[in-house]
Amino acid sequence: MNSKYYTTSQSLTRPVSSGYALALSLQNIDTNRTGIPRESRHGPKIRQNRQIISINLPSQEDLKKIKHDKKILKQGSELFNQNPSLGINFLQENRIFTNPLQINEIVKFLKDNPMLDKKIIGEYLSNRKNIAILEEYVTTFHFDDMRIDEALRIYLSEFRLPGEAPLISTLLEHFAAHWRECNNFQLANNDAAFGLAYACIMLNTDQHNTNVRRQSSPMTCEDFKRNLSKMNNKENFDERMLTEIYNAIKSDEIVMPTEHTGHVRESYLWKLMLKRSSTTGEKFLHVPSGSYNYDIFTLIWGQTMAALSFVFEKSNYDLVIQKSIQGFSKCARIAAYYFMSDVFDNLVISLCKFTTLLNSREWIENLPIQFGLNRKARLAATVVFNIAHVHGDILRDGWKNILECIIHLYKANLLPSVLVEVEDFLDPTGRTTLIKEQTAQIQKSDVGLFSSLAFLLGGGGPTDSTLSSGKQVTFEEQEAIKIATACIEECHLEQLLQETKFLIIDSLNEFLKALIYGCQISPDSQKFDQDAAVFCLELLVKVILQNRDRVTLFWSTVRHQFYLILVNANEKSFLVERTCVGLLRIAARLLRREELASEILASLRILLLMKPHVIHSLSSEIAFGLHELLRTNAANIHKSDDWFTLFSLLEVVGAAAHPPPVLQPIIQNPLNDKHIHSSRSTTNIESDNEYSDCITTNTIDKGYTSDTEVYPRSDYIVVSHDDLETIRTQQSILNQYKIDLNEKLSRHDRRALIKSCETLSFLIRDSTHVTEENFEYCIHCIRTFIEATVTQQTYKQKSKIIIINKNLKQYRKTISSNSLSNENLNDLTNNQLGQTQFISRQSKLDYDDEDDQESIKQEYQSLALQLLDLMHTLHTRASQIYKHTTLQQTEQTTSSILWYKCWCPILQ
Repeated sequence: MNSKYYTTSQSLTRPVSSGYALALSLQNIDTNRTGIPRESRHGPKIRQNRQIISINLPSQEDLKKIKHDKKILKQGSELFNQNPSLGINFLQENRIFTNPLQINEIVKFLKDNPMLDKKIIGEYLSNRKNIAILEEYVTTFHFDDMRIDEALRIYLSEFRLPGEAPLISTLLEHFAAHWRECNNFQLANNDAAFGLAYACIMLNTDQHNTNVRRQSSPMTCEDFKRNLSKMNNKENFDERMLTEIYNAIKSDEIVMPTEHTGHVRESYLWKLMLKRSSTTGEKFLHVPSGSYNYDIFTLIWGQTMAALSFVFEKSNYDLVIQKSIQGFSKCARIAAYYFMSDVFDNLVISLCKFTTLLNSREWIENLPIQFGLNRKARLAATVVFNIAHVHGDILRDGWKNILECIIHLYKANLLPSVLVEVEDFLDPTGRTTLIKEQTAQIQKSDVGLFSSLAFLLGGGGPTDSTLSSGKQVTFEEQEAIKIATACIEECHLEQLLQETKFLIIDSLNEFLKALIYGCQISPDSQKFDQDAAVFCLELLVKVILQNRDRVTLFWSTVRHQFYLILVNANEKSFLVERTCVGLLRIAARLLRREELASEILASLRILLLMKPHVIHSLSSEIAFGLHELLRTNAANIHKSDDWFTLFSLLEVVGAAAHPPPVLQPIIQNPLNDKHIHSSRSTTNIESDNEYSDCITTNTIDKGYTSDTEVYPRSDYIVVSHDDLETIRTQQSILNQYKIDLNEKLSRHDRRALIKSCETLSFLIRDSTHVTEENFEYCIHCIRTFIEATVTQQTYKQKSKIIIINKNLKQYRKTISSNSLSNENLNDLTNNQLGQTQFISRQSKLDYDDEDDQESIKQEYQSLALQLLDLMHTLHTRASQIYKHTTLQQTEQTTSSILWYKCWCPILQ
């Protein structure tokens, strides 16, 4: 190895002892100043050409044409084997042959084309219509200084003799004449040569044909000589020559080599290849090294990966396994270098199968143990995740398989905590985990009221030495689990999400499609895996936040998925809850960019499209999320439409008000209908009672289409300007002689109301947040909260007992449907267990939040005083807020505006 380019630990540098040595050292430093091997600085060093590069090399277009002509030639050869005339006509139509046909073209085609059937060649040449072609064909053989039987072997190796004697005679006549000419006319005439050639054919049949041998004894050498006596122009042939011919044919049959099997056939094919390579008529071009690496790899990648996969799967030798892994890595590097996504995807799919992480879900429980014990699976996982890290830009369909592997790792609890911990607005720490607490095996004697109640309240859990099924884990299995966990930690899967911000948009879109597909709701509830859907949803949110600088490129697709989950939800579930939280998290991060503020806030209207009882059940999550959003981004919200959306959300989640009618659609199937319409009331409003009835009436089909349409795949959730003006007008119409709003309020969540009031207090006490654009919405929100505190009945102490009994009844129903026992408890599906734990979680939250009646009463009184103080603040600031409007009006008009928009609603 040249030390000029490589350094080894064994090489020792001698001290500089002369000027010459100093010059050499300086030259070496100049060659490689950084001390880094050239291969690492400039990529793999390409071996220099040993030959001078040829001039006038064909261009890429010329090479493509040659490759295309080869395909046409192959098709023409197949047609020729079926019908020679059809094959020749096809090649003429595709300009491989000229029209009219030149004899030398067809002769070269017959002689040099290994794809032709030897039998068809013999029949074609022996046809008397092709005598001219046969004469030219025979002259292509060189029989100089060859005995006639040797020449005949070469001649008959190119085609198969037909069975009819006249056709054989035609072929042998031209052969004999050409052989005699090549050997200085050593026989008397052409007839003598023909007779000797025909005698060789007959001798070959006599010696090696089994049918002939049964009827008579094979002829001897004397018989052979006697048959040829006086045939050389009435003279005898040379006896020595005849003896050599007899012995050669007797010991070695003249037969088509392609009809042989084994070594004879392989030797013949190898000789043909050497013969074609040594043809003097062809040119050999010396091209730059690596010029055709792409084309070569395109041809061999399929067979290469098939061979590597076979060796990796079947071999048990460490060295062979390591070599195959290196082969996979090099194939990945080559595919990435030439940006061959289909090859790269195929490689990733193959490696994902070897990880054994794509097996059926029934195997999930034992996956950590089996994965830790399977060295090949760990090697394959390490390689596939590593190449996804390094060459993620090349991945397309392979993202689906990688994501499926990650989902199975999540179910097996092998992922690092950073991937299973997510942000949460309700948790005091701001984070929660997606991993459900595994249920310990419940003994039959423990299945009772108190044990069930303890389970609902979060009691119980598996020990470190047991699986979720209660199976004891041996020491060896514990070690296998540790090995599996360490292997996955070394893969650094969390970096795979962080590095998505560096992916090109095509690869990122494919990854997002895989995540969206993973969190889709299946119509078959039994096959729907909510745990996997929630996990994919959280990964989707993380990827969006990592790529927030280019979110506009894919936001419409992501928003459509949020729309499908939320609008189609008929009840609260963990997936719906995390979707709401994810949408609010994205909004809180992206509102800092002014160019995205309106689009993101328009997307929050999806929450108002949810069914009222569903959004009310999520009041706490949304209220806490809105508080975080407005606390950090209120200064970035300027448009009246955006403030209308936010205050409407505060009213809906804080006071359990119904969503505005213009945004409450008639829900159909969004998978079948592209447009989801919502009707708006055109009823003439004569009183507040009628207005209240108008708002609370369920929307129905009145025979016309509303101006308001939701286009799930458009850039915005479109709400027409006229509809927004209608809402503003309806909210402005107020009866000055009534105090209440006549709003139909459902039973609100106390925590959501308190947090919503805290959010409202933050907005009002900061003078920069309340403007003319949102003043009326702010007052309406305060009035709604006040009505909620006045008219709503507070929770009773018995509420917690009712809630727990209701959840306990549902839990018992789930248990009875599965025939709970020591064995059957472990057969609960992930969705049933997850829903049970979700109910338990809600029960504990409701139980912990229910204080005694006196405390609740004091809390509502304090809340009322806080709202009263906020109204006083708005009352004193009203004239300052409407300063620009009042400057352009008369004093009487100014008083009317302030009374109508500010003071009257506040006094009410």
